[in-house]
Amino acid sequence: MSDDRAAALWDRHFRDPEGAFAEAEALLRDADDLAPGVRAWCELTIAYNHLFFTANPREARPWIAAAAGHFAALDDRRGALLTEIGAARLAINDSSPIPARTACSRSIPKHSRCCRRRTGSGC
Repeated sequence: MSDDRAAALWDRHFRDPEGAFAEAEALLRDADDLAPGVRAWCELTIAYNHLFFTANPREARPWIAAAAGHFAALDDRRGALLTEIGAARLAINDSSPIPARTACSRSIPKHSRCCRRRTGSGC
């Protein structure tokens, strides 16, 4: 699977969370030689599924950490920002509003710069 297909898997999780989650789990389970970018997008898809579509959002924690490490190693700003946002959401679930606010405060300026580079304008 290419990084582009893995990013498409991530994008699909908004429309078909259960299907994207199942595909991401299968890819991680069945493919020992996944490219780091593919692995990171699968981990992020699983993390966000736990955060937004299950009754156990705290199960996202190890997936966010794993994806964050892979995105940082790849210097993938979009993925890194999404892991920061996921970590902030997790902090809210943990009833830790100050760390959540701090994470969001750091992410917003980065997100704005990222959007300007990708689209030529703000978000």
